[in-house]
Amino acid sequence: MAVARHCLCDSFRRFRAETNGYRGRGARTAAAEVRRDEALELWRGRPLGEVADTEFAQPLIRRLTAMYESACAELVRAHTDADRPELALSVAERLAA
Repeated sequence: MAVARHCLCDSFRRFRAETNGYRGRGARTAAAEVRRDEALELWRGRPLGEVADTEFAQPLIRRLTAMYESACAELVRAHTDADRPELALSVAERLAA
């Protein structure tokens, strides 16, 4: 579980580093969208499920959840901008669940 969360954080960080550069140039690439989607596919259930009720885990849980929600919103926006509403809807449904 900890390894999956670590991979998720690394995937999000890599995605953010890549897309920050793309935004500066005003373009989004398909590769960035694929990586973002791959990072979101790693998300399973509640973060740190085994210790989610402990106080020490709350800041990390909030951070991971915020990263997930932000990445989902950005992917919805990217799919919408690329005129792919069916993909945007599937990500939005995943976010709402």
